[in-house]
Formats: sequence, structure tokens, C-alpha cells
Amino acid sequence: MADYVLPEDSPYPRSALGWDGTDFQVIGVDVTGRLRVGLIPRTYNHYGQYRQQVVELNPGAGDFHLYGTACPAGAIYKVTNIVAFDNTTNITSIVLGTRLGLDHMDVHAEVVAAAGQRIMWNGEIWLDPTYQIFAHFVGSLVGDDLYLNIHGHYMLSVW
Repeated sequence: MADYVLPEDSPYPRSALGWDGTDFQVIGVDVTGRLRVGLIPRTYNHYGQYRQQVVELNPGAGDFHLYGTACPAGAIYKVTNIVAFDNTTNITSIVLGTRLGLDHMDVHAEVVAAAGQRIMWNGEIWLDPTYQIFAHFVGSLVGDDLYLNIHGHYMLSVW
């Protein structure tokens, strides 16, 4: 059922549908002008800026993860900048990345030289509702204040 569309689930109100003898298939033209038969991929429009700050004050000694919130269903986040820092003391290192369930994928890691030093990643990560941004603080001390700032764009599906 993944590759066919019923008339009531058509991505566009006036999409052409063809019956292949078993299921309805969307018939459309892609951006290159080629005829496509099958599920037309979703497109997204810019809805606004995505900004989030996650703060953990005095978490105790050890290693800690801070997580951004997952985006709502029907939307995606286009993350362009991640910043993490310990505002109080010099910790060992900070690792930035994405999380899917229990799996973590690192995108950037740095050794921290001084308290308040910002560890920054710039690029492009597209997150659907199943993914989250994380910062892993290695070697936090009692009394540390940990910060994770995430910036990007909030996109909504056009259908």
C-alpha cells in the first residue's frame, strides 16, 4: 500500500489518477517535464524560523545529553546552526548530532578549552518528526549550566 494513492488521498485536488487493475496510481509531471506514475513526493513551504534553547542548570557530575524537541507531524525542521556550551566550567568535550530512537549520529565534536566556549556546527540537517538534535556534554561538574541552541527553518507540507 506504500506506492499507491486512493482518490480521497490524492496529493493535489486535481491530480490525474490511473487504475492499474489493482490500485489507483497518481499520474503527474515532475519538474523536468517527464511523466511520472506513482506517489508524488511531498513538497514543503517555509513557515517560519525555528529557534530553540534547551537549558539544564546544575545537572550534577558526569556526562549529560540535552535534546531538542521533535517537530510536529506534517512538518520538518531544516536545522542550519547548532551551538552548545557549558557556561560555568571547562568540561572535557561536547558532541553534537541527531538522534533516532536510541541511535545517535554525531555530526561534530570538539574539545572545550574554557568555560563558556561555544561549540558550533553550521550546515543543513532536515529533521522529520522521528529525529531530534542532541548535545552530549562529556565531563560536566556539579554546578555547571549546560546550554543547547538550535536555529533553522520550520517547514510545512503543502498538501
